Amino acid sequence: DLDSAETPLFSPQTPTQTPQEPSVKERRKWSVKEDLILVGAWLNTSKDAIVGNEQKGAAFWKRIVEFYNSSPLLVGTVPRELGKCKQRWTRINDLVCKFAGCYDMALREQRSGQNDNDVMKAALDIFNSDQNMKFNLEHAWRELRHDVKWCSTYLENDKDKRKTADTPVAEPEDRPIGVKATKAAGKRKKTGKDEELTKLEGLMEIKKQISRQSLLESLLAKPEPLSDMELALKTKLISKDMCEMKTKDGVPSLFSHGSFHLLFLMGDEVDRRLNAALDKAVDEYIEDTYNNIVNNQTKKQSKRAYVERNREEGHTRLWNDYFSENYIFPPYLFKRRFRMNKAVFMRIIDRLSENFPFFQQRKDATGRLGLSPLQKCTAALRMLAYGCAADAVDEYLRLGQSTALSCLSNFTEGVIQLFGEEYLRRPTPEDRQ
Repeated sequence: DLDSAETPLFSPQTPTQTPQEPSVKERRKWSVKEDLILVGAWLNTSKDAIVGNEQKGAAFWKRIVEFYNSSPLLVGTVPRELGKCKQRWTRINDLVCKFAGCYDMALREQRSGQNDNDVMKAALDIFNSDQNMKFNLEHAWRELRHDVKWCSTYLENDKDKRKTADTPVAEPEDRPIGVKATKAAGKRKKTGKDEELTKLEGLMEIKKQISRQSLLESLLAKPEPLSDMELALKTKLISKDMCEMKTKDGVPSLFSHGSFHLLFLMGDEVDRRLNAALDKAVDEYIEDTYNNIVNNQTKKQSKRAYVERNREEGHTRLWNDYFSENYIFPPYLFKRRFRMNKAVFMRIIDRLSENFPFFQQRKDATGRLGLSPLQKCTAALRMLAYGCAADAVDEYLRLGQSTALSCLSNFTEGVIQLFGEEYLRRPTPEDRQ
C-alpha cells in the first residue's frame, strides 16, 4: 500500500540509517617558530659546501625535511611531509622576494631624519599597494635579508658619508673549496721542486723545535729566581712541549718528549749536521732557481716566417697591364675587372692619397719603397668586385693577407668619408630627371 505509513519489510533504507558525512582533514597552520626552522633548514642545506649543489631536487628536499623534523624545538609535534614543507617554502620565497624589492624601493626613497622603522613602514605600505595584501612573513624576511639572494642592492653611499673612516668593514667570506677541487688537489702529483721544498720545510721545522727545546733545557737548568720574562717564556715553552707530546689516533707524535731527549743526547753533533743539511738544501734550491731563470731568458725565440714577395715587381706588372701608355688590357676589360672607368678609379686614388697617409707610398728604415697606392686600391676593389678571399690577390699584386684586409678597411672608410655626402645619399628630383 503506497499510502501506508508503515515501513516496507524489505525497504532499502531503514529510518535509523543516515548517509555518512565525508571526514574533512583539519588543516595545520604554520607558526612563526616552524617558519624559522624551515628557513634555517633550507639555508643550511643549500649552503653545504660538499653536497649543496651536487644532488637532485628530491634528495635536496629530503634532507631539508629530515633537518626540519629532527629539530629539538619540534619535539612532540606531528612531523611534516615533504610536499607540505616544499609548498610552504615556495610561498615564503615568493613573498619574501617581493617584499625585498619593496624594501629596496623604500630605502631609495628614504629621506633625512627617517629611521629603520620608518623605512619598514614604507616598505609594508608599498607591498600592500602592489599585492593588495598585508605582508605577514616579516620574521622570515628578517632571517633571509642578509643572504645574497634576498639582500638589498641599494648601496647607502650618501648615508655613510658622515661615518668616520675607522668604521670596521666586514671582509667577504671566502667560498670553501668544493669536493672535486679537494679530490683533484689530493690526486695531483708533486713535482721535484715541491718535494724539495717539503723536505726543506721539514728540516726547518726540526731545527726550530730543537732550538726551542735547547732554550727550555737552559731555562730549566738556570737556578731560581727567574725574571718575569724568563718565567713567561719557560711556561710558554713547556705548554708547547706538552701539546706536541699529545698522541694522534693512538700513535705518538714524531717529536715526542722521548724523541727530543734522544736528539739532545747527541748534542752539538745533531745541530751541526742539521745546519749542514739545511745549508746544502738552500744552496741547491737557489742554484736551480737561478739556472732556470737564466735558461728561460737565454732561450732563443722562434722567428716569424717572412716571405719576400718583391712588391716592386707587383707594382710594375699592374702598371704595365692597365696604366702605361702601351697597356696590355684594353679599357673595357679594365671596366669589367674594376667595376668602373679608369678616370673614376684614378680620381679615387688621388683623393685617398691626398687625405690618408695609409695610401701614400713611403720608404721604410732601409730606404725601400713600400706598396704603391695602385696596389692597395686595386687589392680592395678586387675583393669587393669578385668577393674573393684576402690572400687571392697575393700572387698578382704581391701583398699578404693581413695587408689586403687593412687595404679593404681603409679603402671603404676613406670612400665613405670623402664621397659619402655627394654619392652615398638618396637621389634628388634633379637626379631622377
